[in-house]
Amino acid sequence: GYVWVPDAGPDFQPYSTEGHWVWTEDAEWMWVSDYDWGWAPFHYGRWDQDQYYGWFWVPGYEWSPAWVAWRDGGDYYGWAPIRPGINIDINFNMGTYAPPYDFWCFTPRRYILYPRVRDYCVDYRRNYSIFSSTTVISFNIGGRWGYRSGPRRWEAERYCGTIRPVRFRDSYTPGRTYFRDNEVRLYRPNVRRDEGRGYAPQHFERFDRNNNFRGNRDNGNGRINSGNRDNGNGNGRFNNGNRDNGNRDNGRINDPRGGRIENGN
Repeated sequence: GYVWVPDAGPDFQPYSTEGHWVWTEDAEWMWVSDYDWGWAPFHYGRWDQDQYYGWFWVPGYEWSPAWVAWRDGGDYYGWAPIRPGINIDINFNMGTYAPPYDFWCFTPRRYILYPRVRDYCVDYRRNYSIFSSTTVISFNIGGRWGYRSGPRRWEAERYCGTIRPVRFRDSYTPGRTYFRDNEVRLYRPNVRRDEGRGYAPQHFERFDRNNNFRGNRDNGNGRINSGNRDNGNGNGRFNNGNRDNGNRDNGRINDPRGGRIENGN
């Protein structure tokens, strides 16, 4: 089906850019997005990353306060989007799933509730060293391990002070999540699996596993379909994996990212 790529700038990262964490009695840790469209992709479906498109969202039907995994240790809290295809049961049991290093955001524990938590997240290039000093936040019930939806309230209060639980209210209008006077109002519709099956976006690119990408997009974003790079098109993105940079070696096309692309794949 269709996935969605936000036009949110090259530094965009889900559950990091333009938003913050709050703690609620019912949902515990919940991500409050500052984007007008944040009510959907941060609470339904999953995020993943592609070298060509960057972060993209795969729609889903089940609501969650945030589809993330959590880590704790070394004076840091960390969280990362859970990829599509990872089944989570009622106890947040994700098996052996581990998000990639660059999916993680780490911040000193005392900043976890700050309104602009992104400003206090460490550079992702330090994730590897921080990762080794942290562990997955988990629980054990009857000998069965599972994943928690964030640090326990009383544990977080040791570092960031008293936490006032945020009141949660449903909004009936799509738009930006309302957060004021310790109250969150969020649009949270019930989405049926049989809805919208015949809907298609006006502009889209169709992914083909054999030939990488195909489709027709002409909306001024500089992406082209032929597979050749046109230096006048803006960002020089292309669809089928070929680069025409004048540096060919026996039919192989040198990739400046360090690898080689053969046969256009």
